[in-house]
Amino acid sequence: MLSHTITTTLLYFTFITSSFAAETPTPTPSKKPVSKSSTSLPPTTASPDYGNGWTDKQIIEALLKRYRFPDPSVNISVSVLLEVEEILPSIDDKCHLIVGITQKWLEYSLEFKGLRDSLNPVRFRTLNYIWHPALIIDNAISQHIVGKDSLKVYASGLVEYNHRLKIVVPSEHNLKAFPFESRNCTIRFSNDDSRAVWGRLLRVTLPSTIEGASDWTAVPSETASNYHNLRLRLRRSITPWLYTYFLPTLAFVIASWVAVWMNSKATIARTAVSGVCFIATLLLVLHRTSSTPTTAYLKAIDYWNIAVCGFTFISFLQATLVASQASLGRRNPRTGKYIDDDEKSPWITETPYYSQLPTPSNISIIRICDWICRLAAPICFAIFVGLFVFFFVLPYGNVSA
Repeated sequence: MLSHTITTTLLYFTFITSSFAAETPTPTPSKKPVSKSSTSLPPTTASPDYGNGWTDKQIIEALLKRYRFPDPSVNISVSVLLEVEEILPSIDDKCHLIVGITQKWLEYSLEFKGLRDSLNPVRFRTLNYIWHPALIIDNAISQHIVGKDSLKVYASGLVEYNHRLKIVVPSEHNLKAFPFESRNCTIRFSNDDSRAVWGRLLRVTLPSTIEGASDWTAVPSETASNYHNLRLRLRRSITPWLYTYFLPTLAFVIASWVAVWMNSKATIARTAVSGVCFIATLLLVLHRTSSTPTTAYLKAIDYWNIAVCGFTFISFLQATLVASQASLGRRNPRTGKYIDDDEKSPWITETPYYSQLPTPSNISIIRICDWICRLAAPICFAIFVGLFVFFFVLPYGNVSA
């Protein structure tokens, strides 16, 4: 009986305790407002998407950690591609060129096929960390790098090195036909590193052959590469000379003949036209001569200068002589004179009647020279132009560009 009473009392006490705990509210902690600036993450820089691989920096660091320079006894095959980008103008007997040289070789120690899935190569900032062939130009008078070089490494270990050079090399050049001449430029390559092996230039690219685009134009049909040598045939672009020198001087010579065919009584017009043509031709010749190379022999342009100056001067001289002769022929008639002033009787000298009869006019030497110049000058100049074209222009045109 007593045990039953104790059990009933414990159950009642447990029920009362649980009911009190359910009715008592549980205090909740107060939430402080948090500003967005305190919870936002710092901005992150998105790396380029290379697939499931590494970045360029990671690949380069991994390659350089395990890279070792090739053994001196190893032979590495190197392919060389040459591009003649620009032929620079020059007034000397040397070739001024800007060339782009691309070298490719394979190094298995730089292979990174398993590092990323992309086929894009990695770019090295400098060439000092890996081996490279020491390609040089033996016959370069001067050379220096133009712009920045480029070094790419592909996943297969293929290395591509590209750089641009401004070089000056000697040429086989004869100025007798200047400016209708051509020249041969030879570029000789060699390599100081015995590990690099290459037999010939794989590809040579020439600049544009548009006439007038540069002072010199490459002739692809006569350009050849043989092992370590490149023989480049160039010819001077004649278009600037044709429009700025030869045609203007030819026009001045023809204009000087206009004065010869004028009326002999128009002395002022003849002298003015021929004088202007001669002075303009002389100034143009002096301006061009100042920019042409000086030689101990006569060039094609020297023959042309002598001819155009000579024919315009002959026209000017002939117009001056004709004007002088015409001025001597125009004299005032004889006037009367008074013999006795006191008698105021004028004694007029009269011309006899027989002297007033028509007489044939005497042909002067100046007039004969005038007619000779009108016919002989154009014929002689036409013969000179024909010989000039035969000896200088036709050989220039036979060099097919």
